[in-house]
Amino acid sequence: MRFSRCLGVAALALSACTARLTSGPETILISTNPPGASCKVERQGARLADLPATPGVVVVPRTSFDVLVTCWKPGYQTVTLFEPPQLLRPKTGNVVVNHAFGAATEAATGGIYRYPNEVALDLIPRSAGGIAVPY
Repeated sequence: MRFSRCLGVAALALSACTARLTSGPETILISTNPPGASCKVERQGARLADLPATPGVVVVPRTSFDVLVTCWKPGYQTVTLFEPPQLLRPKTGNVVVNHAFGAATEAATGGIYRYPNEVALDLIPRSAGGIAVPY
């Protein structure tokens, strides 16, 4: 009986090794006011995604670096937004069971970072003289 309890505790503890944070790519909904703008998503000078018209979804790999969302539409000023990733709290199992290896793996794969699920940008209309007018 005691052996089976120890075996159960060991299995539970080892299962925490695989209880990683989500490390796959991140899906971000980009919307603009007004809709219909074209957007691009970049990180460190590299283009990650293009969106022909908002609203729409882009998929970007997770890392510790900011993403840059730039949107434009005829008759409106180009708008750029920096989105930093959030640092996620590691799961208890990864800290207790495989603290060093798990933390290093999740940091390397981007699993400890998360971008926002949605990014909304307000486009500013241009006037005939190129000066923005509030709407």
